[in-house]
Amino acid sequence: PTLYAFHALTAEESPETGGSFLENENGAGQVEGDLHDVEVWERLKLGVFGHGKAVSPEMKFHVAMCLKKAKEYRFLLDEGKAKLARSREEYEHLKIVVFGSDSKKTCNSLSWVEGKGVGVKTKAAKWEMGDGTIQGKNWRMIPCGLKYKVMISAETTHSKLPNDAKLHAALMDVNI
Repeated sequence: PTLYAFHALTAEESPETGGSFLENENGAGQVEGDLHDVEVWERLKLGVFGHGKAVSPEMKFHVAMCLKKAKEYRFLLDEGKAKLARSREEYEHLKIVVFGSDSKKTCNSLSWVEGKGVGVKTKAAKWEMGDGTIQGKNWRMIPCGLKYKVMISAETTHSKLPNDAKLHAALMDVNI
């Protein structure tokens, strides 16, 4: 589901952004639309649609499937909406670890400019601590409210997390 899972769902309230990942640069408030809908991405010139190049039908389908899976995953993060396949007790033996970093300013709201798409270094962008890609509160989310342990990485960026020695040791340790 990648970081698309952390886009606000339509009409979702969020203290940081009020419910949208996109804020109008002109101060007109939130950009309307379901950020899990590929047609909205195309209309707003987000992601691959904002590079000024033709997007193949295969790439559009790929983005649509990523957004669909991200939205499904997002619903799993909400205990009130998510349903476990079995009783909660049958998951007690799982050793779930979330691993990330809170050492880098991470954008949680992008600025959108009509006809240009998005930008990060603008007055409407909002920031909080995370790993540079995903905010700390978001990488700590676990589907269906299952029990988990948090491990903080010494690495500073999202792309470097897989190289962290602490992660490697945790993966080898059956007693996490």
